[in-house]
Amino acid sequence: MTIEFWSFSKKRNSTKQPTAGSGTQYTGCELKEDTSILAPVIKIRVAAMPVPTVAPVNTFTYAYIAKFTRYYFVTDWVYTPGFWECHLQLDVLASHKTEIGAMTAYVERSASAYDGNIIDKMYPANTDYSVSYDSLAYAYLNVAPSGGTYVVGIINAAANTAGAVTYYAMNQTQLQSLLSFMFGNDIWNISAITEISQGLFKSMFNPIQYIVSCLWFPFPRETFSSTSATVYLGYYNTGVTAYAMTALAHKAYITGTIPNHPQASARGSYLNYAPYTDVTLYIPPYGSIPIDTAYLKKGHYLYCPYWVDHITGECSVRVSLCTSTNVTENNICAERASKIGVNIQLSQVLADYSHSIQTLQSGISGGIVGAVMGAIGATVQSALDSKFPSVSSSGTNGSYMVPIMTGVIVTKHTKIVDGDNDDLGRPLMSPRTINTLSGYIKCGEAHFASPCLAGERDQIEQQLLAGFFYE
Repeated sequence: MTIEFWSFSKKRNSTKQPTAGSGTQYTGCELKEDTSILAPVIKIRVAAMPVPTVAPVNTFTYAYIAKFTRYYFVTDWVYTPGFWECHLQLDVLASHKTEIGAMTAYVERSASAYDGNIIDKMYPANTDYSVSYDSLAYAYLNVAPSGGTYVVGIINAAANTAGAVTYYAMNQTQLQSLLSFMFGNDIWNISAITEISQGLFKSMFNPIQYIVSCLWFPFPRETFSSTSATVYLGYYNTGVTAYAMTALAHKAYITGTIPNHPQASARGSYLNYAPYTDVTLYIPPYGSIPIDTAYLKKGHYLYCPYWVDHITGECSVRVSLCTSTNVTENNICAERASKIGVNIQLSQVLADYSHSIQTLQSGISGGIVGAVMGAIGATVQSALDSKFPSVSSSGTNGSYMVPIMTGVIVTKHTKIVDGDNDDLGRPLMSPRTINTLSGYIKCGEAHFASPCLAGERDQIEQQLLAGFFYE
């Protein structure tokens, strides 16, 4: 019979076939007696070879026997007087490539198709952490005390906005003018009281009793009111012009973008989630807010509405995640409340700002609770097991430091070791027809059904489960 030989390079677990007709054909080949079709031994007369004695040994490593319709690896050449014996081993994957390609199997890993959302445990994590600090944007960032607004609640006969109290929005100059009126001679002069002396009047009359609250906010005056009004203190017209409050609360947004894991684009989006990614927001005055990375499925763009109560100084924020092209505030993953208005204590001498600097440290400190317990072992998995938990801290109690502090997104990424997609593939975990894929494939189940020997079927299924190359 005729056998075609090649000098052909291929992986043992590959379906790759040489081009038919491109090899060297030997005619007059004979089967050695008592040989197997799976591992046949072929006898070739030396005289039939183009270059006797050396050509097959140095050149031919692969063969195809048309009568058997099978490909073979050449395992050995053995010389006997007048003959070369060619020992062959069936290449079951190349011989049944068409049938293998047509079958459907549950593919665990593949080099040509994969699902980046599936965690790939093939590659362990290491301690090459990547930490990024990305700034948040919000209205009260970097607002100096002189640029903020005082909201003063005064009992008077003016048209009020909240019960018996009228609230005014003032800048520093307007507040100082009000204090000057209260504790200077103007209030005595307009009182028209002549029965008692000015000194006695001042000792008996306490104008501070008409002021029920005074809060400083790190927002411009336009946030609170655009209605100019004269300030009345009880019965007295102070002559000070400020702005009568027209809104008792306002809403604004904190925005920012959580970065992707630096390896996510090449290795899979699963790296954007725990335990490979930790995200903590540091937003004054709300403190630290750990984010469950599962919510990143909604997007990496932070669009967080916050509400400020102009009367109490209380504020609350809802952390919402979305895409920058489909902005919404409804994908809520966290909520915090704090106080942003600074309580101002007024005395007969001056405005006392010392009280406003309260326990800021209690709101932003806490740090990492506890210590590392035990030694971190030499196993790769410890890179994930040794991660510290995220600690949430409460916000501040109203402080001038709130707008000075910068809100940031702190993202810690745990990196994984270098991968080899060509030889190991990536997770797919899906039923697929084999010939729709290419390169490395590893099946989770494979039931090969085709006319073949039982030994061939067993070999094929073992190769598909162990991993092979469809080429």
